[in-house]
Amino acid sequence: MRTDQYHYTQLHMARQRKDESPQEFADRCRNLARKIVPQVEDPVAQKLYYEQAERMLASYTSGLTGSAGRQVRISLPESMEQALKTAVTVYQTELQRAA
Repeated sequence: MRTDQYHYTQLHMARQRKDESPQEFADRCRNLARKIVPQVEDPVAQKLYYEQAERMLASYTSGLTGSAGRQVRISLPESMEQALKTAVTVYQTELQRAA
C-alpha cells in the first residue's frame, strides 16, 4: 500500500506521455486523484470528496505537453471539462494534419 502523500506527489508530478492522448492523461490524473480521496460510507460526503478530486485542474494543465498543453494553459480553463475539451480539440486537429 502506498501512502496518500505518495499518490498526491504522483498526481502533482504527472506528465503526459508521448503515446498518451489528452483524454488518457485526464483519466490517469483522475485515477491518481481518487487514490487520495477518503472512502466514506455517507454517499453525500463521498460525492463531495469525488468532486474535490475533480479539482485537479492544475495538475492536468501543467502536465499536458505539446500544442494541446500550451493552448490549454493560454485559455485559462475554469474547469476540468473545459481543459479537456480544448486539449482534445487541439490534439485531434494535430492528428488530422499529420494524416
